[in-house]
Amino acid sequence: MQQYLEGVIEHIKEAIETFEENGSEWLFESLIKFETITYEYRPTRGSLYIPTPDYLKNKCAIINVENGDDEECFKWAIT
Repeated sequence: MQQYLEGVIEHIKEAIETFEENGSEWLFESLIKFETITYEYRPTRGSLYIPTPDYLKNKCAIINVENGDDEECFKWAIT
């Protein structure tokens, strides 16, 4: 992670230099705040059949395929 952040900081420095050298006549004086937010990646997974709520079922616009005991609901939905 440390190596990644150092690479990001170097990229920002290079971008600032390029900006200043291209005749903008602006000067970068200081960085007031640098915030990094990270999240744990949790990919969604298939699960067992979930009944469609009545208010959606009554619209007759949604097909909710019952996939039985397997966890391949996406495969059944597209076939």
